[in-house]
This record gives sequence, structure tokens and C-alpha cells, in this order.
Amino acid sequence: MLLSREVVARVESLRERDPARGSIVVSRGTHSFRVDVEDVDRLAVVLSKISFTCGRRLAAPELPLVSTVIGSRLGYLLEPIELVEYDEARGSISMRSRPPHVEGGFRRWYDVRIDSSGEIEFSRRCWTDATRVRSPEPFTLTREVFLRLLGDLESLITSGDTGRQLESPPC
Repeated sequence: MLLSREVVARVESLRERDPARGSIVVSRGTHSFRVDVEDVDRLAVVLSKISFTCGRRLAAPELPLVSTVIGSRLGYLLEPIELVEYDEARGSISMRSRPPHVEGGFRRWYDVRIDSSGEIEFSRRCWTDATRVRSPEPFTLTREVFLRLLGDLESLITSGDTGRQLESPPC
């Protein structure tokens, strides 16, 4: 069973709890998912963060390639995600929804961080004009989109599909 499918099965088990929330960690070998669940029902899951770790360092030149593939694959989230910062010295990249979703005095965006340790973090942030504060915000995904997102993150890292042939898969 793929890690992504095992995560979904464990998230499903949270429906029996009240409230249906918790952190799910699924590992196999050097790969692991951590999913922080705020709520789950028969149609959707509300998350605060998804982390995937592959257990192998990524070379600095691989990071922009990974960001390009992530940006092209995640179009189904309805907010284009683009590279906003590449820090070669630290070995990290930041990606965000471009443009952010603007409603009233709020700006919301998906936030993707990838570092050379082989970790990808996926979350959502909100900027409030009135308080001028940026904070994490739970986000809702249908079950179908949730499984697709997990599968895309997992296959990107485990298959080495970074948009061009690499010497070896990133993880």
C-alpha cells in the first residue's frame, strides 16, 4: 500500500472520534507523512499542515526543478502555486499561491516549503489587513483532492519526477 493511501485510511479512522482531529504519522523506510487534521467527515478533511519527508538530502540544483513540477501539478487546487524564494545557501525554497485569494480584509494562500533535508511542508496562511498579522489557517480539501495531493507529493519525491531526468530520484 502506498503511504498516501495508508494516511487516508488513518484519517478515516479519526471520524470515530469526537472531535475528529489529531496528527497522523505514517512511515515506511526513510519516507514519512505527517498530517495534522482539524476535522474530517464523509466528504472532506480540514487540515492545518501536511509534511512529507523522504530521508535523503536534496541537492541545491534539484530544488528549483522540484518547485517547477509542484507548481505544474497542483493546478487542481484552483490557486496557481509559484516559486517566491530560492535560498541556495540554506538549501530551501518557498512557494505560494499567486495571486493569493483576497476577500474582505483577508489574503489567503497556500504555502509550500521544501528544504534540502528532503522535507516538503504544505499549509495555508492568512494575512489580516486590520491587525497586519500573518497566521496559519486550516484548509479544507475534498477527500478526492486530499488523496490526489498526498499522491502527488509522494510520487514527486519517490519517483524522481522533477521535470527532467536526474542522476537518481531525489529520495
